[in-house]
Amino acid sequence: MKKYKFLLILLICLIGRTYAQHPQQSLVQELKVGDMVPQFNATNRLFDTDNKLDLNNDTRILILDFFDTYCTACIAALPKLKKLQEEHLDKLQIVLVTWQNKETITRFWDTNKFIKEHQIDLPILYGDTILNKYFPHKSIPHAAWIYKGVVQAVTYSDFIIERNITDLFTDGHIHLPLKNDFESHANELEHDKKSFLSQITYSGFQDGRPPSSYTYKLDSLSGYYKTSIVNQPIFSTYVAVWSKIKTPQFIISPHRIEWDVADSTLYKNFGDSGTGRIWLSKNGICYERFDKEKVLDSIQAKRVLADLNNLLNLEVFWAKRKRKTWVIKGKYRPVNVKLEGQEIEGTGVLAFVLDFAGKYPITIDQVNSKNKFILPSFNSLKELNQKLKMYGLKVVERKSWVDVLVFKENK
Repeated sequence: MKKYKFLLILLICLIGRTYAQHPQQSLVQELKVGDMVPQFNATNRLFDTDNKLDLNNDTRILILDFFDTYCTACIAALPKLKKLQEEHLDKLQIVLVTWQNKETITRFWDTNKFIKEHQIDLPILYGDTILNKYFPHKSIPHAAWIYKGVVQAVTYSDFIIERNITDLFTDGHIHLPLKNDFESHANELEHDKKSFLSQITYSGFQDGRPPSSYTYKLDSLSGYYKTSIVNQPIFSTYVAVWSKIKTPQFIISPHRIEWDVADSTLYKNFGDSGTGRIWLSKNGICYERFDKEKVLDSIQAKRVLADLNNLLNLEVFWAKRKRKTWVIKGKYRPVNVKLEGQEIEGTGVLAFVLDFAGKYPITIDQVNSKNKFILPSFNSLKELNQKLKMYGLKVVERKSWVDVLVFKENK
């Protein structure tokens, strides 16, 4: 009996020891806006040589900016963050947070030209396993705003701007669109699901819902076929819907869009890089449609197109318009000269490359050759034709009838 008592006591001690070794794993849970932030000390820091970093300081706003070295948008935003930090030392502390280890971060900071050119020295918490659980996310950049020990906002990094920092510091609180990468909204129908064939809901930007482009699939919760568009620009929504009806064989460049509207900035963001999420929070739309019966994707897209046109008082359609174009002409012939430049897999790809550059007229391929060739760099139409001449090709500039996507407001 004594033997069993000893084993029982030993087992209780071992269980207690196991929990004591990992207190944070059992206590760490997601923090939401309005929650108090637990005391947190981190020793895995870089660029905090004076030991001045205080994650629990109530006198300044703390912004945790989650990033990694693979995220180009994260890296591109660093000069902006550094500038804000330098201009608001008394109000703000920005801390970069990453799951990557010290060696990876140190090597990247030592070798990356962009980092060195802009002298990025914001403090970094590397090898993070705790903060990522407090503020879970699927996409980065991801920013958590903390002030006076409370989570004030969770946003995209676009919202880290001077006005928001000043407003939060002055008022002690702020409301910013919530970045939530996890869809938590139940699909609830307004009526008994057997009482209707279709149901449509439409709204502007919905705070806290992760953006999602056009989808059409069976919804397991309702048993209906659900078409969904969540927090998307009107422009890209129409492009996505039309692609199910008529797949474009070209890039929809600005030259292929006709705006017959009072203010095109309500439909598409024409602002600088880093403004997209702010613009979307003001102009994004949400659309959901539940249908009892499934139809072909193209038929459903036509239904959605009609819905959107009615809801937005728009007509969006493809039409022929005359535009300045570059037309690829000639008959391809191979060459045996070794050249340096970009490998082009046929004249169709050349038209795509020129369109994608965004600085040339609409390009039309009238050769339709699949033969590969090398295209050296060029700075003008004249130089381009000099390069193409050896292949028996040339580009002619002229007015042509082309397909254009028209956005027309009904008056």
